[in-house]
Amino acid sequence: MVLETWFVEVAFLVPSVLAAVDVLAAHTGGAAITRFPDIVANPVANLGFGVTWLATIVLVAVAGSHNRLFAQVPVGHVPAYYVIYGLAISAITAVSEETLVSGYLLTRLEQLGWNPRRALLLSLTLRTSYHVYYGLGFLLTIPFGYYATRSFQKHRRLMRPIVAHFLYDAVLITIAVLVS
Repeated sequence: MVLETWFVEVAFLVPSVLAAVDVLAAHTGGAAITRFPDIVANPVANLGFGVTWLATIVLVAVAGSHNRLFAQVPVGHVPAYYVIYGLAISAITAVSEETLVSGYLLTRLEQLGWNPRRALLLSLTLRTSYHVYYGLGFLLTIPFGYYATRSFQKHRRLMRPIVAHFLYDAVLITIAVLVS
């Protein structure tokens, strides 16, 4: 069971983390990031939606004029019908992330005898690791990750975290498409 858990999590995380590090490295090396984002051009402001407004204000104040610490994604005009694409990506992301990081991992860790706090910490660490391409903005994924993880731990159901994750991503990508 331990080997299976390691295999599943590594298979899920390695591509995501490597892609996130690659995007961050390209950004800090001065290269423009031109992939189509799932957020509006200012990720710090967009990640501030929902429960992270206060953390955003504090982080922006601390960062001050060091805007290279945050990924800035140039966005050209995107047709409005991309909202449909964004909703599909939001659904796929919500289901896959919550199933693997909350449902699978937390269940397995419980079966292996981990206490809930240690499991929560590992889940948050893994969840934030593949959002590193946000620059320091990846820290703003922690409040949502905490909510999603605790919701699963408390209710033993994935529906709430999946719906919350879908709504969060769907709102951000809809704004990104319609504002561009």
